[in-house]
Amino acid sequence: MDGGRVIQKRDRLQVVVIIALMLVVITLLFSGMVYKSGDLVRSEHYSISLLRFCLQNETTASMVCLSLNEMEAFNVSMEAMAWARLFIHGSFVTSLFTPLTFSVDACLCEVHVWGFGIFLAILSYLLIMTGVALFIFAIWNYAAVLNLTASFCFCIIAGALLGLVVYTAWHFRPYRRNPEESMIGNC
Repeated sequence: MDGGRVIQKRDRLQVVVIIALMLVVITLLFSGMVYKSGDLVRSEHYSISLLRFCLQNETTASMVCLSLNEMEAFNVSMEAMAWARLFIHGSFVTSLFTPLTFSVDACLCEVHVWGFGIFLAILSYLLIMTGVALFIFAIWNYAAVLNLTASFCFCIIAGALLGLVVYTAWHFRPYRRNPEESMIGNC
């Protein structure tokens, strides 16, 4: 086996790993927003998600969601919640396009496409981590570690995997740069 084929196989494997990681990130972010209505913090007395803040009604024992004015009475920063919502959903949207850019690079061998994929991965990483930090800041009175849900863990794991994607994509630069050396052939 010649050196060119070994490098090409290694390139193909690394691109597949990066795309697989991004698909896991997308799945985790989607699951985090959908699982149990996206509740990131939940106890028997309240549940908090990016879209709502609900308290248990003591007389009926059911959850009652509060309006925006009522949320501010409970020291929940509406501005921080709005920015957290924007950043976490923005991370999901940019994560949707990241595997596409790495796939296009694998097919077309465009130097700038790989860099754009790295940019999108970094942007997704920064958005998810900032969004989670803002969410914690907004609800710090209610965010006991035992009350964090699986949805919150999905967002944290997605952020960690995005960091791994950024690291991997940054340190891996495909050696082939001729269109004739595309990894997938004629896409």
